[in-house]
Amino acid sequence: MKSWYSIKNLSPHTAEISIYDEIGMWGVTAADFARELKALGDATDLTLRINSPGGSVFDALAIYNTLRRHPATVTATVDGIAASAASVIAMAADKLVMPANSFLMIHDPSGLVMGTADDMRDMSDVLDSIKTALVNTYHRKTKDSLTVADIAAMLSEETWLTAEEAVGFGLADEIEDAIQIAALCSLDRFKNAPQSLQPKSAPVAPPAAAPVALNATALAERFTTANAAHHLAGFLSRQPEPTPEQIDEELARIQALRDVCAAAHLDDADAWIASGVQAHHMHLIATAIQSAIDQHIDTTPPGKQPDAPVYDFTKVYAKRRQNTLFSNV
Repeated sequence: MKSWYSIKNLSPHTAEISIYDEIGMWGVTAADFARELKALGDATDLTLRINSPGGSVFDALAIYNTLRRHPATVTATVDGIAASAASVIAMAADKLVMPANSFLMIHDPSGLVMGTADDMRDMSDVLDSIKTALVNTYHRKTKDSLTVADIAAMLSEETWLTAEEAVGFGLADEIEDAIQIAALCSLDRFKNAPQSLQPKSAPVAPPAAAPVALNATALAERFTTANAAHHLAGFLSRQPEPTPEQIDEELARIQALRDVCAAAHLDDADAWIASGVQAHHMHLIATAIQSAIDQHIDTTPPGKQPDAPVYDFTKVYAKRRQNTLFSNV
């Protein structure tokens, strides 16, 4: 899968970082970021360009802390959107520039948990702790232009900020001329995404002729060809008389779950497929599993130690490490 993420030297003392991808295991991981940033050497000026829908809150906070600890001056530009976890990374910049048509989005952390009622209550406490860290991160950037209570309320509402609004609130520092924003990804996961970022509606196609259901032999051949014959019985238990569209959707779900499990190095794809979980939920689950098992990342380079807060969630979620899943997408 192509990753639109890069760190490169422009000169012995300047470097450019592009984050045009999700944050976390599906795109820009904190471990890769920290390792590649250290490899730059004695860079004194970093240019950070962001166009990202967000992702893992833990990776984002680790990248944030890595940038804040680095002795270089960081100038960031939001080339489209810095949403969710990506907005956290943007807060690490000494100077944050936003084109007039770009957006910054902040919202509450979200997560998944499997377990008992106590597990659910523990997850709620963890999410509250994460929100406190996020509020403090944004509040540090605003320099008291917004109160802690104001920021907490904005997170609860899933707030999309234009460049003018972000600068007005102190979350960004400068507005520049509008640029053409390239298509990034589906924003369906967000409830308040601006219409200007939504894909244009395609022309409505004329109604198709009524589909003809496949017979049993043809159905079995479809699943066998897709190496999914052992999932046919489970599918028919959920859809006793499936339409061709439902068959296509199920085979697409099976393949998507296999892809997710392969990318996340999960060896129980068939079990997840049999559970009936949808691909977009599996994406969250796999990200959360990876966040829960990641080892500590050393993000400390030589140089200055700024006054930015450093968040250590090890104690917060250690007790639920094996059965609590986290995400911020």
